[in-house]
Amino acid sequence: MKKVLLIAGLLVFTATQANAQNYNAYNAYSNYSGYSSQNKVYNYGSNSKNKNAKKYFTFGLDYVASKTSMGKESFTLKSPLSGGADYIGNNEQFEDKMDALSGSFGFRPFKYFGLEAYYEQSLSDNRVLHQEHYAAYPLFAQSEYSVKYKAYGIDALIYIPVATKLELIASAGVAHYEFEGTAYFQAYRNDSGSQEWGRTAPYKVSENKTIFRYGAGAQFILTKRLDFRIMYHYSQIGGDFVDGLHDLTMGVRYKF
Repeated sequence: MKKVLLIAGLLVFTATQANAQNYNAYNAYSNYSGYSSQNKVYNYGSNSKNKNAKKYFTFGLDYVASKTSMGKESFTLKSPLSGGADYIGNNEQFEDKMDALSGSFGFRPFKYFGLEAYYEQSLSDNRVLHQEHYAAYPLFAQSEYSVKYKAYGIDALIYIPVATKLELIASAGVAHYEFEGTAYFQAYRNDSGSQEWGRTAPYKVSENKTIFRYGAGAQFILTKRLDFRIMYHYSQIGGDFVDGLHDLTMGVRYKF
């Protein structure tokens, strides 16, 4: 009985070592337990080291730092206070740096190619550019800007393995963007904890565009199921409100 257990232990140890020696960049996230024998495999030829690599799906979550190029349309905001001066602004004064969160679902059917659909939503952002104070009253007024966007689309990705746990990525895809901007002149009372006193009719602008976007970046293989990705994307919006959008994204991909 002891001999049987000893032989079984040696076999398990040998198989484990052989599997460890066969570890490589693509198998690192392809050949893990959980796939049934019925899963389809890639076929790169009889001499390919990756001929048993499996297809897989991904869920992703990214933080997005965006910088926009704004248009130059001018507008006028009436003062919310009697006798106050009107405020003249333009689209370039809207906040051009925004944060966003993005979720994605991907499918990688081949070693060097995959598809990824995503939805992206900007976080709330507000910018104050101008204030007016009134010496005779405990009041002040300020112009406030806010801009937000949401986007969804699909990217085609090309993967280029360069090291055991590192891949370069190039992407191209179609994206639909929806931008909304609001500017208003808001009055407050200094003697009541900056309580809102009055607001004029806001200047509002919205823009929807479906465009091509392009990207490049790198992906680091952390575990058999988890990758870390960093990408740069550029979208040529070409609108009157937003002309272009530059995104730096950082996040993870969970493989299954």
